[in-house]
Amino acid sequence: MQGNSPKSQVDAVYQQEYDTAEHIVKEHEITTLEGLAAPTLNEFRYAGQHVARALAVDDAETAAGCIQEAIKHIRRAEYDAYDALVQFYLDRCGCFKEDYKFIPISPIIPTYPEDCARITEIQDEISKEDRKQKEVYVQGKSRQSADLRQIHRRWDSLRDEINKVVLATRKQDGYRFWALVIAILTLAAAIASWAF
Repeated sequence: MQGNSPKSQVDAVYQQEYDTAEHIVKEHEITTLEGLAAPTLNEFRYAGQHVARALAVDDAETAAGCIQEAIKHIRRAEYDAYDALVQFYLDRCGCFKEDYKFIPISPIIPTYPEDCARITEIQDEISKEDRKQKEVYVQGKSRQSADLRQIHRRWDSLRDEINKVVLATRKQDGYRFWALVIAILTLAAAIASWAF
């Protein structure tokens, strides 16, 4: 009956939370090609301290309390990892918008206006978060990260197509420029020959 004890149930919850956090951390490392920030590492360290205390005590209730505290730290680590991903994606989306600010994007990415609106919503959500209650906002950060990941991948996958449009537009503008220069020179020559 050991598998149904409160301690084993708490241990299972802790393991599930840890596995989730570890997955997010791996995603962060693969996506950003950077290591974790100090706050995330600290939360994992604090969680480890609580697990060590839980293992050191004989009282099941105290051990369960330590595991609960460890779970809170793991959720804060999840929040921090998600937050870093969200900031990464917001930065990338901002770069995209800056790179193509003079190009009509909607014909190439039909969801562009909705994507921009969602980015604004996420920025508003972030401004309203109480960072002292990180464990409460983990699900929201997860959703924000997933939405931004999807937007970023959609936009980034179409950069080549947008660059082709930019190149074609520049070529066309170049032809127009030279046609205008030739027309002006021809007009100037005609006026000069007429005047003299």
